[in-house]
Amino acid sequence: MQEQIKVSNKIIAIDTIKDIAIYLQGVCQKYTNLIEEDKAKNENVDYADRQPLYDGIVPHMEYTIELSNGKRMTEREYDWFIDMLKDNRNIKCISFRLNIYYTSGTYLTDNCITKSLYINMDFYDTRVDISIDGKELKDEVQKIYSDIRAILDNCSIKYNKTIKRRNLRMQSFYFSIGLIFAYIALILLFVNIDKLPSQLINLIQNKYIISALHMAISIILGNIFGSLYMNKLYENILPERRYSHYSESSHKSVYVDDVNEYTEKNEVQIGKFYNSIKRRNKIESIYKVTKLILLLQLTIYVLYIFIIK
Repeated sequence: MQEQIKVSNKIIAIDTIKDIAIYLQGVCQKYTNLIEEDKAKNENVDYADRQPLYDGIVPHMEYTIELSNGKRMTEREYDWFIDMLKDNRNIKCISFRLNIYYTSGTYLTDNCITKSLYINMDFYDTRVDISIDGKELKDEVQKIYSDIRAILDNCSIKYNKTIKRRNLRMQSFYFSIGLIFAYIALILLFVNIDKLPSQLINLIQNKYIISALHMAISIILGNIFGSLYMNKLYENILPERRYSHYSESSHKSVYVDDVNEYTEKNEVQIGKFYNSIKRRNKIESIYKVTKLILLLQLTIYVLYIFIIK
């Protein structure tokens, strides 16, 4: 019985990969114990009289790391594997291999049954390939499939609010950055108000004009300087754009997010996505602050224009 686990639209953290490795180590240890206990029980029994339940070679987990430069390394040591994950930026692929093979029943008879279990997993930056196969171990294959499926189902959704509502997050950040320049400009104007022409002074004293000027500076300079930082945070984690239609009103081609392609893929924390969870969390942390700044500044505009005389 073979099971293929399809994984899509998930953010798969290094900790999740570790959890799966630990789980598979548990499966490996379980069969190691069974094989060793069965061997010890039949050690002093005549060959013809033996009726082993788990007669086989002690299994081992194999970890393979492929680096971005093409170098591949395979080891059985879990500590080596964990140490290699520290440099996840330079990892192209992470692979697990676990092969379990044993026989049950009296040798050279119809009661002798060969049983096997094969687990292969490959983690690339945008996809996960998982195959679980077995012979005479249908229930075990199904259990392992369900357990690994549950671990992956707990991963965060890739196409979440950070991506769907990015314009709101970006613009609130841009405006907040722009406010710094706008208030500096406002302070300089009032400090040097005596040196300004009377026509300009009259314009500044008009609360509608000064508010509009203040907002314009916040938006324009905020977009210029704020985008430099925000573009870095969103690097590599946004959907590709695809052609949608031609707009008769604007006389331009309209492009939209290719959501279908985006949600078919994953975001595994290796290679270009090595720090994407950290960047996503940073975006949300910034937004928690900047949305309050935006609301506060809009309140100030309303109070200044419509209430304060």
